[in-house]
Amino acid sequence: MREKNTIKDIPPQDRPYEKCLEFGAEHLTDAELLAVILRTGRRGSSSLELSYEVLNLPHTKSQGLAGLYHLSAQELMKIPGVGKVKAIQLKCIGELSRRMSRQRAKGRLSFNMPVTIADYYMEELRHEEQEVLLCMMLDTKNHLLGEKRLFLGTVNASLVSPRELFLEALRFQAVNIILVHNHPSGDPTPSKADVEITEPVTIKFANYAVLEAGYDVYWNQLLEEFAAENPNITVELVTAPYGEIVNTVINMAGGGDMVDLMYGELDWIPTMGEAGMAAPAKDVLSAELMEDIYPSILEACSIDGVAYGVPMYVSPFLMYYNKDLFEKAGLDPEAPPATYDEMLEMAPKLAALTTDDGNKVYAFGLTTAS
Repeated sequence: MREKNTIKDIPPQDRPYEKCLEFGAEHLTDAELLAVILRTGRRGSSSLELSYEVLNLPHTKSQGLAGLYHLSAQELMKIPGVGKVKAIQLKCIGELSRRMSRQRAKGRLSFNMPVTIADYYMEELRHEEQEVLLCMMLDTKNHLLGEKRLFLGTVNASLVSPRELFLEALRFQAVNIILVHNHPSGDPTPSKADVEITEPVTIKFANYAVLEAGYDVYWNQLLEEFAAENPNITVELVTAPYGEIVNTVINMAGGGDMVDLMYGELDWIPTMGEAGMAAPAKDVLSAELMEDIYPSILEACSIDGVAYGVPMYVSPFLMYYNKDLFEKAGLDPEAPPATYDEMLEMAPKLAALTTDDGNKVYAFGLTTAS
């Protein structure tokens, strides 16, 4: 195909326009797509040959079409046959691509979810050849008030001034800010400076289950993995036995020491709400996450129509019982309770039992995701 001097010299089925009409634009090569945009070549060379020359420039040779974003109009115009108009057309292709990608990401953007923020700003920052620091200013409900490009650094560093950050936040009357910056090298691993400048965060997590055999391994592993992925976030556990954790958390709050997160039971939500210690889940979690939960489950976590908790997991509520304990309690092991009232009648007899080592016996149990 490169030996042909004009598009008319190419067989009709291989010409970019005809090929696009018959098979769709997705079947065109990068060079053929550019040939359609350029429309004409130069004397002795077709638009397709001109496209190959564009794709052999330093940036495009290594990065393909994405390299167009890094080429200036002046660099493009050095190619014979690429004048001001064609250079502008090629630059506009890169900008259109960036805006289309950003618009798609905007539909998923949630300032409670870092991954959607990264997706949204990816197209803006991926082509930068120097480190850039962006600051987003948010209100109390994490709605975007504005954004500001604060610093333009070197290839591997950007200078951060806390004074400038706070001045911008005050100018927008922001309650929260989010900082985003790029790594031109393409390696997302946080540098030593990234880690040092990020203020450590401590989350107080009330959790009774870490004290219970069978749960401790799961929770400890989960916390270790979280710490490895989030080196600047420290999870401070607040623990107490199952029957004491609620009072422990409320007593701490009375002394001005509030927990941020609590693992517990649905029945505890009203108690925490009455104590003024529950925040609407929608103010903390993203709308996407909330929409992914069954409405009936959210209703079970709600007070007056407002959800103050979300399930860690959803599993069938199946009752199980121990036939040996039924016999010890003088109950028929083949006749488990069929109604809630029957269960309440049997429960005191079972609760009066103890194990051989003196521990309590729980009358009935429910399945859990563990």
